[in-house]
Amino acid sequence: ESGWEALTVSLARVGQEVRTAWASPVQQAQLRADGPAALVFLLVAGVVLVRGRGWMERLARRFVTQGYGVVSFSVSLGQILLPGAALWGAIAAIYASGVVGLRGDVWLNAIFTAGLTILVARWIAGQVLPTDENTAGRLNLEAGAARRGRWLIAASGVAMGLFYGVQKVADFERWDTGTRGLVLFPIILVLAWQLFRLRGLMRKHVSANATDESKPDRSIRDTLIN
Repeated sequence: ESGWEALTVSLARVGQEVRTAWASPVQQAQLRADGPAALVFLLVAGVVLVRGRGWMERLARRFVTQGYGVVSFSVSLGQILLPGAALWGAIAAIYASGVVGLRGDVWLNAIFTAGLTILVARWIAGQVLPTDENTAGRLNLEAGAARRGRWLIAASGVAMGLFYGVQKVADFERWDTGTRGLVLFPIILVLAWQLFRLRGLMRKHVSANATDESKPDRSIRDTLIN
């Protein structure tokens, strides 16, 4: 069994669980009773998931412009917490539908783990490479390199999220080492390429700081990066 075939088989079994639940009169009655509320909750969670990070980012930026750096950092954590809560709420709404079986539970947990990993990566990208070039602590990179850096950090989060999510599915399905490797190796390869590209940007930052007299001394951090 190939790696991707193992994934499609697992997803097909999730679909079978959903169809079995739909065929149950008890589940149908539960869905009629709880479905409308779950749908509204799912829609609200979807809006917050899509827009919540932007709301918190704008709020944090407002505190920065007013000179409240510590408050801004605390508020910026909402870029993880608010969309993360929305993702949890969306998954809770799916559970409330009553169609989630054992494999569906594993896949939803994998999605939640992957989603949180992506949110953390995007938050880190915004902290080390904010769009405002005058933000304290920003890596010393030109605008184009900073955009590439933000993209690479976020993309690395996607790769790591997929890695952790697939691991959960693999553990439940008891894939053998060969099947697990066939699925995970391409993800690891992409992640390695992304980290290699990030390494080049980090070295650019260190070199720029070494020749930029306007930058404060950051020798400890730059030594660690280097």
